[in-house]
Amino acid sequence: LVERCHRAWRKQEPIYLHYRTPIGMEERAPIMAARSLETGDGQVLLLWVRRQHDETEIEIDIDDDEDENSDV
Repeated sequence: LVERCHRAWRKQEPIYLHYRTPIGMEERAPIMAARSLETGDGQVLLLWVRRQHDETEIEIDIDDDEDENSDV
């Protein structure tokens, strides 16, 4: 995704993050910056997106089921 962002930006084209709202509606937000980091737990993708001021905060958490049960 980071490479796709850089290719779009070199062409001065927008690139969007497509996501679903909590009620299942499809939305999109322009990606303003992207960075990939390597951590002890694996790769982390950081995205900075532009949203309208009146939109609510959305947290997208993509974890494996194993991670959720790791404390059990």
